[in-house]
Amino acid sequence: PLAHTHTEAEHLLRRARGEGWTTIILVAIPVHQLRALMDTVGVMIRENLDRTIRVWNAVGTPQPWTDEVVHSQGVLRARRFELVKPELERIVRYWAKGNMPTARQVLDYLNWRDGLS
Repeated sequence: PLAHTHTEAEHLLRRARGEGWTTIILVAIPVHQLRALMDTVGVMIRENLDRTIRVWNAVGTPQPWTDEVVHSQGVLRARRFELVKPELERIVRYWAKGNMPTARQVLDYLNWRDGLS
């Protein structure tokens, strides 16, 4: 099957559960950070792992924002800064479909992760 952010999160968390991981650091390009974290948190909530694994996000090696890149299974070709709007639009679409956790759910998770709740 086609690999995408959601299926990658499912596979990552399946392995984390199987191996007893308690911490994960997601590394993604800056424009993809928010959706990668949100999608992972959504899978964690669905799988009841949101109070057992702490997930942190980290940016990989910085790259020039004006370079042209291919993103989203080769569907988008644009300069990095031009990918911000489509990423946010994708998050809104996924919220509308119920495929993405709400901002409140993500904040609740982050508060738990950081020991604030």
